[in-house]
Amino acid sequence: MRHVRTSLATALGAISLLTAAAPAHAAWQELGCAPTDIRGARICLDRSTTDSSQARGRYINNSSYDLITQGLFYKQATSETIGCASATTRAGTTSQCLRTLPKGRWELDAHTWRGSQWFGLAQTAQFSFSF
Repeated sequence: MRHVRTSLATALGAISLLTAAAPAHAAWQELGCAPTDIRGARICLDRSTTDSSQARGRYINNSSYDLITQGLFYKQATSETIGCASATTRAGTTSQCLRTLPKGRWELDAHTWRGSQWFGLAQTAQFSFSF
């Protein structure tokens, strides 16, 4: 009986270690989205529900074109920028980036190209981070 209790305690200890080591999956709150000049493509700014300094920028490409995208987080009060991502976002896919933002109000901006043709800048509204 003592062996069973020891084995059970060892097994429970191992399970708790595995649980503690497993990364928590972040939950996100969508703060705002903005359309791009390409029909079917938009950008969205999200904030972590567990850490108000964590931002996620998403480029959602539901167009029929592969698009070249360059995103950044922008703090209008100080003109501070933090690079997000430069990527080719394939038709029907979403690209994203994660960044830690200092305290303040931030927006997500994204430039869009199809080949060498620039299709403008999309901007979300500003939202508070690191509060």
